[in-house]
Amino acid sequence: MRARVGRVLAASAIVLGAVSGCTAPGPAGPGAVPYLAGLHDVRPCPGITGFSCAMLSVRLDPFGPAPGRLSLQVTVSDVADAPRGVLVFLTGGPGEPGVPFVPWLTGRLGPALRGYRMVMFDQRGTGAGALNCPALQQQMGASDLTVPTPAAVRSCAAAIGPSRRYYATADTVADIEALRATLGVSRITLDGVSYGSYVAEQFALAHPAQVAGLRPGGGPVQVGPGRRGAHPARPAQHRQGEHLRRLGRSAPRAGRVGCRTGAARPERPRPGAPARRTRPQ
Repeated sequence: MRARVGRVLAASAIVLGAVSGCTAPGPAGPGAVPYLAGLHDVRPCPGITGFSCAMLSVRLDPFGPAPGRLSLQVTVSDVADAPRGVLVFLTGGPGEPGVPFVPWLTGRLGPALRGYRMVMFDQRGTGAGALNCPALQQQMGASDLTVPTPAAVRSCAAAIGPSRRYYATADTVADIEALRATLGVSRITLDGVSYGSYVAEQFALAHPAQVAGLRPGGGPVQVGPGRRGAHPARPAQHRQGEHLRRLGRSAPRAGRVGCRTGAARPERPRPGAPARRTRPQ
């Protein structure tokens, strides 16, 4: 995963420097922390200087009546001022936690983070509450392309149980919206690596009015057919890519996303579908 991160961090730094977010300025110092009020177990992050760690409580089923909640670990930078607002950086996989990568990412993005309050979190199914399917993870290894055996998929599905239907991208998008509301900001800037870029794009499509800036790229979404060296896009991918490009064209600055056009939430996997892979890349 770190090799993939390294290939896109330079582009992230350039775009973040160009993005002028629509979020309101952050609180005036680490002592005034209203953005942490809705989080639980707030404390200094062990081994991560300048960040507070906390827990975000979200519904297991963001879109239905199923009971249960999940606790997701969140880390928030203790910057004195954040005139550009909140930047949520999303790791990839699927399956990468976010909090452990904070020191590594901040060290490489460096000056590009000035003016932002950086936030990272462990997406549902990762981190301390990671889904665990040893046989499936052993077969997949570090590959995004290896096809696991049906037996490994069935074993993983049985181990996770019926709750496996609540670990789709749409559910993570709902968690980001819950995080935004909990932090008390009207809009957020999103960046991501690999699958994290895809999640960022899905959030922008589902909640355009809550997005101040977006760095689409480095992910699995094809933004249009006919590009040199690109595989032909499927129709659904092409439509999504065209929508994202329209959002980008409506923004007055590079890296901005328009705050007007909406999009439908992606469908959740059918009950019994294999859970997403959880091995770090």
